[in-house]
Amino acid sequence: MKSLLNQDADFEILVLDDASTDDTLSLVRSLNDERIRIFPLEHNQGRPANANRGFDLCRGEYIARIDHDDLAEPGRLRKQADFLDANPDVTVVGSQIRLFGDEESITDFPLDDATIKGRFLLGAAYLANPSTMFRRAFIQKHAIRYDPNLDIVDALIKLHRSVGVAISDIDMTWGASRVELEGRLLGMLNEVVKAREQVYPRSPEHIALCTEALWKGVRSNNAA
Repeated sequence: MKSLLNQDADFEILVLDDASTDDTLSLVRSLNDERIRIFPLEHNQGRPANANRGFDLCRGEYIARIDHDDLAEPGRLRKQADFLDANPDVTVVGSQIRLFGDEESITDFPLDDATIKGRFLLGAAYLANPSTMFRRAFIQKHAIRYDPNLDIVDALIKLHRSVGVAISDIDMTWGASRVELEGRLLGMLNEVVKAREQVYPRSPEHIALCTEALWKGVRSNNAA
C-alpha cells in the first residue's frame, strides 16, 4: 500500500476486500488517506468477480490493477499514464517485472504489439497484474469482464484483437518469495491454457486475427 501512496500521480486506490479474516481492513483504515476507497464484502466471491467489481467502481481515466502482495516501483502510475497519453492508439500498457525473493531477476517480455498477440495465440500472457494499466473507456465500451470460472481475463481476447497493445520498458516490482513465485507462475500458465480452451471456441475469429498480427510482425521485421 505504501508503494502506491508514494506514487507521484493523481490517483485513487480502491481496496476490494474479499471478506478477508485478517487485519487487512483495520490496517488500511489506519492509514487515514482520503485517496483510499474501501469496498469490503461479507462473503468471498473470488478474485475474478472482485476484479469485475473494481472495473465498475473505478472513476479515473485509467485503471491499474495490483494484488495485495505486489509492489509498485516509484513513478509507475505517472510513467504509464504519460505513455498512454502520448500513444492514443494503445489501450493497455504493461512492463517488464522485477522478481525478488531468494534471487532477483527481471522478465524479458516482448515489447511490440504483433509479438504479444502472436505469442498469446500460442498460450503465453505478457500482461501481468502488477504492471498493467488499461483505458477505462475501453473497459466500459466493450464490457470487459473476467470469466468467473477463470482467474484470467477472458475478454482480454478483445484487448488483443481490437487494439494496439504495448509493453513499456519500465521496470516494475512483483514481490514474492521464490517458492511462492514458482507456484504463482505455474498457476498463471494453467489459467492461460484453461482460457484458451474455453474462450477460443467462443471467439474463433481471434485465432485468425492473432495469426494476422503475428505475420505482420514477421513481415515488418523482415523489411527492417
